[in-house]
Amino acid sequence: MASVEKSITVKASPDTIWSKATDPGSWPTWFEGASAPKSVSGDGGVGTAVELTMTVAGLPLPSKLTVERAAPGEEWVGAFESPGLATGKMIWQYMPMGPRTKLTFRIEADLKGAAKVMEGKVTKSFENMADVTLSKLKQLVEG
Repeated sequence: MASVEKSITVKASPDTIWSKATDPGSWPTWFEGASAPKSVSGDGGVGTAVELTMTVAGLPLPSKLTVERAAPGEEWVGAFESPGLATGKMIWQYMPMGPRTKLTFRIEADLKGAAKVMEGKVTKSFENMADVTLSKLKQLVEG
């Protein structure tokens, strides 16, 4: 299983970050490799399904992400599937630290087929995705 976890400290409350991070329409502006959603069903809470393309290791992967947990300002968990290539979870955790928030992003993926063959490259891509995504989200929230 490919797994990457990265954290960053943001000068904002968990609720401020949450309001920006949970809007699928904004994902392409800060989530590295995410396309604009092809479809969104649901209100952003548990059960919401988003179809989009994620670019990982230079490969565009049609993906479906379904929200499994949405505890505002605490934790957000989305299960994803890229048919024939990967299934997994994206987990966002928010830890208040006074006027700041420690934001942790974890990707866990069970790779299959060609993605499994390229596991090292995919994991490196996840590491870059996590670093860039956290940096862009911090910049968006802090202005």
